[in-house]
Amino acid sequence: MKILQPTVYAASGDFNDLLTNLQTGMRDSKDAEGFIQVIIDFALPLSTISVVLLLAFSSYKLMMSKGDPEKLRDAKDQITNAVIGFIFVLVSVGILWFINDLLGLSYVTD
Repeated sequence: MKILQPTVYAASGDFNDLLTNLQTGMRDSKDAEGFIQVIIDFALPLSTISVVLLLAFSSYKLMMSKGDPEKLRDAKDQITNAVIGFIFVLVSVGILWFINDLLGLSYVTD
């Protein structure tokens, strides 16, 4: 039985390169393939960084709540919202991949 293992790609370049590629890709791509590629390449790293930062910050708030029910509830709600938001982004990317396959576009990851 083969276990599904996600492929992790290391980011090459810096944030300015990513923004330049995003702008160039949006301007140069008149087709759906280029648009989907730009959205996926930008959404996944940004959402991953965002969820890690939100979870770290809300975990800190949870530890520093000192048993105050209001602060505990606020930190737990923030953790829940971060996870739900990340799941939403992953489902959106999955839908984009599905549309990509449905239309027969040749999306190739580098």
